[in-house]
Amino acid sequence: MKTIKFNLNWNCKLYCNVFSTLRPRDDEKYQLDEVYQILLKGNDMGEATAVMIKHFKLSMMTEAIALIDTGYTKQRAIEIIATLYPDIENIADHEFSYILLERTIKDSNHNNQYNELQHNQAATIPLPG
Repeated sequence: MKTIKFNLNWNCKLYCNVFSTLRPRDDEKYQLDEVYQILLKGNDMGEATAVMIKHFKLSMMTEAIALIDTGYTKQRAIEIIATLYPDIENIADHEFSYILLERTIKDSNHNNQYNELQHNQAATIPLPG
């Protein structure tokens, strides 16, 4: 099974039954109706199916997609994404995929989210500027 790895639970989205991710376009890896193992810092967060994939240059990302996916404005999200993918030159012109994922098993506890919130300190990442 293919995996989608997260280092940070942006906007606490991984606790939802439906959540999104922005990734550099990779048509081999990210396919509609494909089931993925979701990992957060190596921890199993369950399985989810890609139910929608939309491709666009990062500069064309809407404010709504930026806010829902990352919790940041479009401009700030692009700056942060640039730090996550330092090998991509001119990140704003690079094609990304906005992938909407739906959990295969709906779980009101979402893989012990309460325990994670109680035992983990808030993650911080260095932001540019």
